[in-house]
Amino acid sequence: MKNVAKGILVRRSLSLCKLSIESGFYLEAIALTDSVISECMNSIFFYSADAPIRLKGINDGIRKINGLNLDLLDDTLSTDTLAWGKHRNAAIHGFTKLSEFEGADWDSRRLQVKLRAEDGYKLARRWLKESAKHKI
Repeated sequence: MKNVAKGILVRRSLSLCKLSIESGFYLEAIALTDSVISECMNSIFFYSADAPIRLKGINDGIRKINGLNLDLLDDTLSTDTLAWGKHRNAAIHGFTKLSEFEGADWDSRRLQVKLRAEDGYKLARRWLKESAKHKI
């Protein structure tokens, strides 16, 4: 029953993420994406690691996946996640910094954040597929 409830939460989070992007709530979409990816990592650790693993964010999750030599079947998932994480931080924390987005105007900044939200949504779907493969 717990797995069913978790699945419902993840599906609803992804649905809300997609709706958030369509509605222009890009930071909310990024936060939801981050949460889904973290849960997928937790699932992989649950099924693949010998001991419980605690995550301190997605970068920490990638480091621990690599440190435990857990094989991800999606070859570029780790590197794509690290790259997205770097851009996600700029999107979340860079709106009010002149140094972020190379001096871009407001509309250009919003476009960059929108792209991060869309990339994150796609990345979360890839993590869902990956985590399902580790349950075997």
